Amino acid sequence: MAIGVVDETALSRLLDRIEASGVLGRSERRRRLLRYLVEAEQAGRGDAIKGYSIGIDVLGRAPDFDPSADSIVRVEIARLRDALELYRATAAEPGAPTITIPKGSYRPHIEAGTPPAPEATKARPRAASGLAQRLLALPRWRLGVLGAALVAIAALATAGLWPRQNISLPATNPDAGVPIVEVRPFAAYGITDEALVTRGVREQLIIDLNHLRNVRVRESVPGPLPPDARAADFRLEGLATADEENVHLLVKLVDPKRELIVWSRSLTLPTSDAQFYDAMRDTVGAIAFEIAGQRGVVAMEALRRFDRRAQRLSEDDSSEYVCLLRSYVYDATKDAAQGTLARACLTRLVEIDSLNSSIWAQHALMYFFSWIDQPDHADSARLLEEGLRAARRAVEIDPHNALGFERLGTILSVKGERTASVAAYERALELTPYKPSLSFLLGWQVVLMGDWEGGIAMVRKGVDLIPFAPGYMRIPLVLDAFRRGAYDESLTGAQAVIQLGDDRGVGLAFAAALALGERALAERYLGELQAVPGFDAADPFRSVRNSYSNPSIMAEYDAVARESGLLPGG
Repeated sequence: MAIGVVDETALSRLLDRIEASGVLGRSERRRRLLRYLVEAEQAGRGDAIKGYSIGIDVLGRAPDFDPSADSIVRVEIARLRDALELYRATAAEPGAPTITIPKGSYRPHIEAGTPPAPEATKARPRAASGLAQRLLALPRWRLGVLGAALVAIAALATAGLWPRQNISLPATNPDAGVPIVEVRPFAAYGITDEALVTRGVREQLIIDLNHLRNVRVRESVPGPLPPDARAADFRLEGLATADEENVHLLVKLVDPKRELIVWSRSLTLPTSDAQFYDAMRDTVGAIAFEIAGQRGVVAMEALRRFDRRAQRLSEDDSSEYVCLLRSYVYDATKDAAQGTLARACLTRLVEIDSLNSSIWAQHALMYFFSWIDQPDHADSARLLEEGLRAARRAVEIDPHNALGFERLGTILSVKGERTASVAAYERALELTPYKPSLSFLLGWQVVLMGDWEGGIAMVRKGVDLIPFAPGYMRIPLVLDAFRRGAYDESLTGAQAVIQLGDDRGVGLAFAAALALGERALAERYLGELQAVPGFDAADPFRSVRNSYSNPSIMAEYDAVARESGLLPGG
């Protein structure tokens, strides 16, 4: 074993990257097993790694465990060996240390990496691994059923029966500010009908990306680009493998200039015809938003590039695209500096009557935020009317831009026009069917119309589609738990909202602690709440009330606060 020459920091980083790559799936057992084997090898106890010790120490078997009679250790080692092979074939960094488990052994083989030669940083096709060779023997019918569903998707798109916009972007792109994402053909190892599998999933991803306005999608074609064509800003790659029950995909977004992976996500989809289509549609749709949504990885990376360039050149890029990026960041983080810049550029652009519907949609959102900050101000009615006018202008300019309908639904909601709000959100969902935040928004409207159970189910669907759902999407779940008297659940949810940077969680945690009788904890949260800008002792839940205007649940919060005696009027 070459463990002695591997730097501990590099090895720890490698373990983190293996877990983050998704090759271990959702198996906590596999994570524990990998770290157990590596730590034992690091500590010089590699020769003591036996089937019995793994069964007892990692897999929770009883002291009378007999590895010769129970195959659990051999099965888990084989699965871990396959996962490590998949990692090396798809996600390993050039020159990084590697971990393998030789056949016939439980001991890991850990080798120090070597700096890659310049040409080694370029992606090269790899030979099929041992895992791939075994997968070639899978029964054809399993992937034949899956292939039929994928062919149907591709056929719908080809026939024009599936919503598809600009699937093949012309090589010369007139909109120079919007990043180009080049989608490469997906690779497959060991899948009998690999062309069907990879083409179908890739096609769905391209369809969903093209519904968004923050990227331009270009399918990879053989040969060089025309001389006047822009190079792609990002490259999207994918790899598929399969076992008897699932297709596993690893999708990567690469910065081609640096050959650096800036984002990756693993997917597991069932091969069952009855389950595959819905799972693929929802999962791939959510990934498209993670890549190219208003706060997706492409938008955030693009803004970082623009800001670095502005600092270097002492100038600010005032394009519509950068203005939109700043408004998206402000929406996500409430960063005051980005908010100031976004308001200024949006105002300037609407004053010259921009024909970009997203500019008007984000301008409407800024009016909404201003209203939240001062709902009782004499100007509050005007703020909502101006926001409504901007949202309607967005819809008028481009009736196929879901963002305009989304902002229209939000402002109609706070004006109490529930039916019209639901109609706007439903139209937005028609245009972008798998946007997680729209499931949340429509679900909350359903709650406001009296159906807590149905609405919360839609909210939860949106939350589940995002690996790290933002705090604002989780607040309805906190309110619902409080309504049901599940105060422990409400407190835990409110604490998660706080950790995600949303101050509205502080007031919710304060109320949940009071309801649980945890007075000391409640007083601590009250101290934090009093430090939040705009805090009003007479209405400690104002920010929640303004955003989630449900009188019945807010009355319960008010009652708990009054009975505590910690606030005026208590």
